[in-house]
Amino acid sequence: MRKHLRTLQILSLILIAAGVTLYTIFARNDAIILIAFLAGLIVFVSCSIFAYHLTVKEGLRRAARSKITITLSVILFTLIIVLFQTISARHNIKYDTTANKRFSLSPQTKQILSKIDKKIKITCFFKDTSKEKPPAEDLLAEYTYLNSRIEYEFINPDRDPIAAHRYNIDSFGITVVESDESREIINEISESKITNAIYRATRIRQKNIIFSAGHGEKSITDTKDSGISDLFEALESENYRVAEFPLTAERIPLSNCDVLVLAGPTKDILPLEEKLISLYLREGGKALFLIDPLIDVPRIADIVSSYGIRIENSVIIDRLGMLTSGTYLTPVVNRYSSHPITKGFKYFSFFPQARSISKSDNPDNNFEVYTICYTNKKAYGETDLARILDGKTRFEEGIDIAGPISLAAVSASLHGKNSGVSPKHIRTTRIAVYGDSDFTANKIINLYGNRDLILNTINWLAIDENLVSIRPKNDLVQPVLLTMIEGRIVFWLSAIVMPALIALIGAVTLARRKKYSESS
Repeated sequence: MRKHLRTLQILSLILIAAGVTLYTIFARNDAIILIAFLAGLIVFVSCSIFAYHLTVKEGLRRAARSKITITLSVILFTLIIVLFQTISARHNIKYDTTANKRFSLSPQTKQILSKIDKKIKITCFFKDTSKEKPPAEDLLAEYTYLNSRIEYEFINPDRDPIAAHRYNIDSFGITVVESDESREIINEISESKITNAIYRATRIRQKNIIFSAGHGEKSITDTKDSGISDLFEALESENYRVAEFPLTAERIPLSNCDVLVLAGPTKDILPLEEKLISLYLREGGKALFLIDPLIDVPRIADIVSSYGIRIENSVIIDRLGMLTSGTYLTPVVNRYSSHPITKGFKYFSFFPQARSISKSDNPDNNFEVYTICYTNKKAYGETDLARILDGKTRFEEGIDIAGPISLAAVSASLHGKNSGVSPKHIRTTRIAVYGDSDFTANKIINLYGNRDLILNTINWLAIDENLVSIRPKNDLVQPVLLTMIEGRIVFWLSAIVMPALIALIGAVTLARRKKYSESS
């Protein structure tokens, strides 16, 4: 009798395991699964009760009760864990514990998806056995969860050649993003690729970013550390049409330019170019000026001053930069004002050799001016440039600029702001001025917040507020920033105190051993 009961208990456990497996792994909740699970549970409990009553001795009964309790506890605990996991998976309950949220959709993607009001269809052409398919499905499920207008489908071209022919697909790994009559094709599935494809598919037109040339500016084709080819690629990935022209070129289409960028000119612009830029801005143009220190650009300074921004003739000295880059000439920005460009910004930004940028004393009331980036309070702006060239500098009250120092300012015309007209239909002048261009260079643009800061600025200038956000990080770059006192504490603890403590413990141990050996 006991042997048969034990066999029934084993079979009942198999039924319970089968029910749980079919429900969780295969996502099936048929009546037969529920019946199998309940039958197994009832048989197991019944057999356990019978086995308990067949036990005569009190000691054996206590052992039987203990076994039944432990087994039922394990089953109950397993059910709780499995059901919690199933509910979490089916209702998309997730929490990303990584420092840079690399397994979550970025705020930029969420912001764009929240404004999508068109039906988006994503068709992926993958083999059923492709290793890229499962992570792609997980990623696309996040998109459909955030916006129900987005739907996706995986097609195997070998099994459905008609669909592949309809999309003119002749290889695996291709993804098609469709919206109305617009269609975008990408060769890989990643958040940045999908989000940009969705944005392109729903965007009315592609906007033009023109970089000036002919004044020693950084070039978008320069792949060296000092070039800005990485910025060029980042702008193209966000569906901007990017070009580089001399301002005096006959074919430069300023009338069709959405944002004009002067990236670190080493020479001032010509009088004719000053007139062209001034006219372009008066007609509602947008411009970004990246002006390095120790460069004399009076005509550019005159242009930006008419919009309430002053380019200071100074060099910023920041002792915090000594701990991060080994030089006092790299100010670290750790404060941002409330502005769409820096909304939600929590990252440091680094500016190799920068000058201060401030608001004019008497700004034009027709423009709204903000300073948006600041150093710490201990930084200052050295106005005696001869001291910088000699390698000697110190803060002089009333002469130098006291910290915190502003490194960037933006200005926007107030024309039509309260007219009730959509910003997309208003020719609103916008300019942004930074006291450095090196923070956009290939060598440093991907360091912490630099990339997001420059891209957010261009997005704001282009009136692409949907794109102004914090982008996902492919590589987590987290320099440890310590004050001078904190650095000294770390040095003394690691290099002096801890070794001395270990040496002291060793000496005491040796002395006690020697004393013990002499006494014995």
